[in-house]
Amino acid sequence: MRTLCFLFVFSSANFLLAEEKIHVGLFTASSIKEVEIKCASGSLTLEASSSFSLETASANSVIKCLAYGREILVYINDYKIGEFSELRFISESTGFMHLKPSKPSLNGNHYSGIVHMKAKDGKLKLINEVPVDDYLTGVLRGEIGFNKPPVVYEVHAIISRTYAKRFGDKHKSEGFHVCDQTHCQVYKGYFEYEPYKYSIELTHNLIMYDSVHQELAEGLFHSNCGGVTSNSEDVWSTSLSYCRSKRDTFCFNGIHSNWTFSINKKDFLERLQLDSNSVSCEDICYFSDSRANKLSVGKWSFETTTIRNLFKLKSSFFSWECDSDLVYIYGKGFGHGVGLCQEGAIEMAGRCYSAEEIIKYYYKDISIRLVDSQVP
Repeated sequence: MRTLCFLFVFSSANFLLAEEKIHVGLFTASSIKEVEIKCASGSLTLEASSSFSLETASANSVIKCLAYGREILVYINDYKIGEFSELRFISESTGFMHLKPSKPSLNGNHYSGIVHMKAKDGKLKLINEVPVDDYLTGVLRGEIGFNKPPVVYEVHAIISRTYAKRFGDKHKSEGFHVCDQTHCQVYKGYFEYEPYKYSIELTHNLIMYDSVHQELAEGLFHSNCGGVTSNSEDVWSTSLSYCRSKRDTFCFNGIHSNWTFSINKKDFLERLQLDSNSVSCEDICYFSDSRANKLSVGKWSFETTTIRNLFKLKSSFFSWECDSDLVYIYGKGFGHGVGLCQEGAIEMAGRCYSAEEIIKYYYKDISIRLVDSQVP
């Protein structure tokens, strides 16, 4: 059995650069003050910004890194080895590390490639530098999960690769390309799952292209559209020619196709900032199988997206009625409803539709084409 170890090399050596990489900001939604890092597979090299002696440690060793102003305090098994302004944790090509924030305590992930670490104002800045295909593996895990038809992974690989190409400078001012949150694409780090790897290889270098405006498309998606997708401008201010509302019968049997929410009438009106004496139960009544941009309560009109946010509903596709002191909201779908419906795509894949057919079903005037592998 191969012995796993940490290799600590504290020097001013240049970052490792080989094949084309993408830089991903990690845990960007939290203020990280301390992390724990372990070698999970292969070997792990630690490079620091100032010279230091060579050390080795067993695979059971725990490296703790604490932010202290602009310095990083480094401990191995609770033994302090120094303070540094910058660190790089480098996994060998077939290895990976486990990184877990401990202050605050968050779930950790495995990461391959390089994790860059800096400190500023007592907080750690973490950036994972990985090959684009490894990045896509972490995105598939974060955005679509396990045990789906292989074709669905092909679809998402194309969508996510296109996103990385189109929005690769979204966090340029912060020193990385994309973050690991929903602000960009949910990225869960390294994961060895053959269906991901196969689908990424099968769709290598394929992206979605807007044939109308001759540019990379934005592959918006959601869990379930409830039977009708949304125009992009009905949810946000931007109108995308390829994100048009259309009927979708494939998602009807999805687990998120229907839902119900109820609330006391008084609380309902208070959230809408309406006087209960001015609104009767008859004023709260609307039934439709089509998506509405606005709904009325008496003489007042509200955007459905606003109502969704106020009541934390699963979607903005719903009907409602009032019965005595309760308001019942009967909803359809889960998510914003723009672009690809994931549960519909899963059903299409089960009926032997190809990745290209699924993409062209949900996005209008889109072509699938090859591009070079450069990240913006």
